[in-house]
Amino acid sequence: MLQMFNTGTSDLHVLAINVTNAPDIAVDPPPTYPIVIAPAGEADVTLKYQPKSPGTSQATVEVVSDDPSGSRIIQVNGAAVAS
Repeated sequence: MLQMFNTGTSDLHVLAINVTNAPDIAVDPPPTYPIVIAPAGEADVTLKYQPKSPGTSQATVEVVSDDPSGSRIIQVNGAAVAS
């Protein structure tokens, strides 16, 4: 779960959530953009991990928005074991 919070004083518009470097990790279901988060509000997006084989995966998640501070970059990891 990716939780996004708006600590500002005006609406925050999330324009895209990009996942790179890991085909096993995706935003699922894909949201409809823009995601509008009111001041003091919060929005959740599900990150789904579906490994095709045992091992570890790392991905970079970029949250693109109209935040004056710019995009947010998050590193995520997953580990799959053989059943």
